[in-house]
Amino acid sequence: GGDSQFTKVEGFTSWYFSMFWNTVFHFHGAAGQAFENEDGGLPVYERFYLGGLRSIRGFESSKISPRDPVTGDRIGGDKMWYSNLEFIFPVFADAGINGVVFFDLGNVLNDDEDWNVDNYKKSVGAGIRWYSPMGPLRLEWGYNLDPQDDEDQSVWDFSVGGTF
Repeated sequence: GGDSQFTKVEGFTSWYFSMFWNTVFHFHGAAGQAFENEDGGLPVYERFYLGGLRSIRGFESSKISPRDPVTGDRIGGDKMWYSNLEFIFPVFADAGINGVVFFDLGNVLNDDEDWNVDNYKKSVGAGIRWYSPMGPLRLEWGYNLDPQDDEDQSVWDFSVGGTF
């Protein structure tokens, strides 16, 4: 019933490597691109936005995005990529509590930009993860390594439960 016609392709990979003293190194990478079909457009809500606990920590949710040059509004991009590098270690193993330190990087690219990894957002941080009886709990703090004028230097994120 709508007039939007587009194709959206996304992919990701996630690898866990067991290390010394019950620690784990985790790599996660993701990329995506959206294409407008001949007779339609790509709605703003289908464009890519990054930032937040499930992409690049240290940035508020959906705040990594190209902006409209006239209004300054975030308009999303048609391409995105990001990766997370994590070192996970036991804090209270019997209680299911782990610590994590991380490095995240990535970016959202506008329609007129070609794929490149020369310009990207990056953050580091730490957090606690508890596999509680209610489900997984996450409390993580991310520090933006190169904040722009409209970006916070650091962001706290909290989540309860897993993803579907």
